[in-house]
Amino acid sequence: MTQSSSVQSQPPLQLGEHGSAPSLSYSTPVWLITAVWFTTVMWLAIQGTFDAPAGEAPIAMIAAAGVPPVLLWIAYLAIPSLNRWVLSQDLAELTAMQAWRIIGAAFLFAWGVNVLPPIFALPAGIGDILVGVAAPVAALAVARASSNASKAAWGIVIAGMTDFIIVVSIGIGAREGMLLHLDGHLSTMAMGQAPFVLFPVFLVPAFIILHIMAIAKLLNQ
Repeated sequence: MTQSSSVQSQPPLQLGEHGSAPSLSYSTPVWLITAVWFTTVMWLAIQGTFDAPAGEAPIAMIAAAGVPPVLLWIAYLAIPSLNRWVLSQDLAELTAMQAWRIIGAAFLFAWGVNVLPPIFALPAGIGDILVGVAAPVAALAVARASSNASKAAWGIVIAGMTDFIIVVSIGIGAREGMLLHLDGHLSTMAMGQAPFVLFPVFLVPAFIILHIMAIAKLLNQ
């Protein structure tokens, strides 16, 4: 009873403050779940699970991208211990992790070798690069508890999520037989096949989860 009261009486973590060490009861399983998640989607990708026929929306791919973040948000709201674990994470580190978005430069390479159409590859690649470059700058502002730290962190969240919404919409619309695809031109069908399929079915939801955790921190300032 005393321990529960102590936990509940702790003040919310402040912006730029390094949270307490994450509980091993969640930190270790998180890495194990991530490994199993990656292995599973890779296996499904090799089986062609996400490669929908031309003219059809890639339902399996959309589900793979959207379900994990939704499950995390529900669990965050429903499980107090998970809630505390999320809020124990450092906002600067969560923001800095978005720097890995620079891997989206691969879309520009894919456009250069005629694998993906420019209508998709350009916004996808440029958007990811911009977020990836801006993330460390915002993370530094958060770590230093600068006066614009909150705005910087929110900026990365908003820019990152907006980029995903726009690019995923274009990616679906530019599939063969869909509204944005022009006959005789490249389509985004390659996004349903390995290795590019790992972007929408693993990397996108992983980065969205980091955004959700950052949002939770920002809302509890």
